Amino acid sequence: MSIIFDLKNSENSWADSVNEALANVWPEYIGKYGEVGTEKWWKNYDSGLIAYSKVLGIVSFIGKRQDFLNEEWDTV
Repeated sequence: MSIIFDLKNSENSWADSVNEALANVWPEYIGKYGEVGTEKWWKNYDSGLIAYSKVLGIVSFIGKRQDFLNEEWDTV
């Protein structure tokens, strides 16, 4: 099975808005686990201290769908 997103080996800028929101709303999280995407955070993630779920399966559609229900997110 191919990997679609590999955040651990990507440039860290994907986490900037997450870290900004955490700093404003839940600074204790950053104090405990580190900023999302940093080496400290990945260490805590890999050791199981940060809860996560993994979804495995087949991607059956990629692209824009016709919006029948006025959905906010219609692009995968």
